[in-house]
Amino acid sequence: MAKKNVVKKKTAKKKTPIEKKEKKVPAWALQPFKDSLERLNEAQVILVLAIKGISGIRGIPELFKVVAKIRSKTGKLEDEDIQKLKLAKEEADLAQREVDKGFPLLHAQALISLWGILESLVHTFLANWLTHESTAKEIEVVKKIKINLAEFEVMDSQERNYYIVQTLEQQLAASYKKGILRFETLLNIFGFGGGIDNQVKRDILELQQIRHVLVHRHGVIDKKLKEACPWLHLKVGNKIQVTQKDMMRYSLAVDKYAAELARRVALHFGKKIDIGTKKL
Repeated sequence: MAKKNVVKKKTAKKKTPIEKKEKKVPAWALQPFKDSLERLNEAQVILVLAIKGISGIRGIPELFKVVAKIRSKTGKLEDEDIQKLKLAKEEADLAQREVDKGFPLLHAQALISLWGILESLVHTFLANWLTHESTAKEIEVVKKIKINLAEFEVMDSQERNYYIVQTLEQQLAASYKKGILRFETLLNIFGFGGGIDNQVKRDILELQQIRHVLVHRHGVIDKKLKEACPWLHLKVGNKIQVTQKDMMRYSLAVDKYAAELARRVALHFGKKIDIGTKKL
């Protein structure tokens, strides 16, 4: 009896993870996030160094006095040293007051810088998007913006795209919206809007509103801040005090929001990243 020839079917060889083509986010889309991360780290380091430096000033008068006496032939302070010691004591007293109050001025400046970094991140990413994504300028809202032609003509390509983002922000009144709505209004136009954790939303709203009174009201609490952030139980007319604990919350909120924006960008390019952010 003749044996039948059995033809074995070839099974496709599974590709290893190395052989699979990895989906990548373009460098131009990722760069604003890298730059923002670097600026956030620098700002944090400078804040820590400033706190340490101011704290250390308190001990200088005593050290100066001892060294000056050792250097003096009579064992007493010379007139020049007395003047220097007086200045050192004044600086030490000022440093002590800052330590006692928890460095409110330093934290206020850090807060203003933090908001600027977040704002710059969104603006720069969208300007890059307009530069590299051919369909971005075909969006109806973008096509309808009103521009100053004389200003627009003298700008280079990147400046024009920043101008478009800023003009969109003005004409959509995004800059008057509270908290992350200021950014989400712009991001939604280009398909990058999304949900955000409630705590992050609240902390960024607080950051925005406090930044406003620091920059425009010399830190004096106004009715607008009190009504926007009722959970703070503020009193109109008092000076706002930004603490280290506050800055830790605001920094964390900005980090989380920036991470969520990066996740959305990665997802657009086909790269799914789970950062564990709760959605509304």
